[in-house]
Amino acid sequence: MLKITQEDSRLIVDVREAIQKGFHPREDIVNTVKQAAKGTIIELHLPHRAQPLVNLLESMGMNCIIHELEPDHFRLTTVKMN
Repeated sequence: MLKITQEDSRLIVDVREAIQKGFHPREDIVNTVKQAAKGTIIELHLPHRAQPLVNLLESMGMNCIIHELEPDHFRLTTVKMN
């Protein structure tokens, strides 16, 4: 249900459509991040800021940057360091 694209060392995960359909992909996102190789730049595209997800990723030792690209489209960017 997640739209995942790998471009070299960048992993792009778009969950906007899944969330709009009522799916809550938190566990899928966490598993995808855990499976990513160290040094991977991870972009998560979300329909809202998703502060609980940011808090979870930061508790895993990652720093997150959030940009609002347009209404209902936020990009959360982080790098897997461990």
